[in-house]
Amino acid sequence: MRAFCIGILLTLACLASGTAANASNNKVTCPKGEWTAACFEHKAEERRIKPEYLGRVKFQRNGFAVVHLEPYETVAVNRKGIVVVPGIESGNYDYRDAEGGIATFSVPAKKSTSKFDQYNCGFFRLSDFKIIIPPIYNRCGSFHQQKAFVCKNCRPDCIECNREAYYGGEGFVINKKHEILKRVSLPKLPSCSTVEGVGGYPKDQPCRPPDGLAGD
Repeated sequence: MRAFCIGILLTLACLASGTAANASNNKVTCPKGEWTAACFEHKAEERRIKPEYLGRVKFQRNGFAVVHLEPYETVAVNRKGIVVVPGIESGNYDYRDAEGGIATFSVPAKKSTSKFDQYNCGFFRLSDFKIIIPPIYNRCGSFHQQKAFVCKNCRPDCIECNREAYYGGEGFVINKKHEILKRVSLPKLPSCSTVEGVGGYPKDQPCRPPDGLAGD
């Protein structure tokens, strides 16, 4: 009986050891030469680079660094590795060329009912990576002549596929102090629209022709 019990204990110990080894082998590590989510840790609402990888970062004179995560996010961190600006917009333009040193960033929307509402956007200052306008809008235009167009609950619609018009919700023109300079009345979404599921027709389906013009 004693030998039987010892055998069971040894079996359990081997199983535990094997499980630990598998867990260690499956552990995701930060790859060399690039940044991924595995290089960061979360503490409450804070996201920061894991201490063992902080030595990789090359900081600017202002004490901040910009890190490009694979596959698509760009973030700014301070000397402690804490992310101070997430989701820096860098797809269609170089954020470093933003007029007046005010660039845009975005964060995942907490409540999303459409693929067009998956992110909220705001603005930050390049000189010290300080967020100056919180991410409370779902569309943010670039600053031009110290003004920017933003909107809430609006939808984009493609115009000749090289620019967007906005429909629905509320539109505003704001300054860098986040003061509303002008309220913009946005038209209702056209009945024939490329916008999916918001009063228009499903994506990639042809628009219904006007009454009386339908084919036989």
